[in-house]
Amino acid sequence: MDISGFYGINLPAQNYTTTLFARSLTVSEVSGGKVNFGFSDSSGQTIYGQTTVDVSKAPVNTWFYLIFVITVSNAAPTIKNFFFIEFPEGARGDFEFNLISCFPSTFNNRPNGARADIAQA
Repeated sequence: MDISGFYGINLPAQNYTTTLFARSLTVSEVSGGKVNFGFSDSSGQTIYGQTTVDVSKAPVNTWFYLIFVITVSNAAPTIKNFFFIEFPEGARGDFEFNLISCFPSTFNNRPNGARADIAQA
């Protein structure tokens, strides 16, 4: 697993609504058409939450929007954690990602709402 990405994330046990824009810059191939997104510790040995997203119908050289949920069942003991994107063995091509957001549940579960801890303060 290639562990590179956002580092230093506090991960309490909860659902994270994840949104991002992605595009392939060339004709690309993702074996099985599935990409994994998730959270792991800094070693990559402990996965705290992960989801698999079907990108088989993604257009070439065009930004497309993805939204999905990553569930963290057990809180991470430290903030030494990564957000990762994992392509399957044999994937090829150039990919770009932009505006990645992993947001916990919001106050009254409103889309794009305020964090519950802030709204209740």
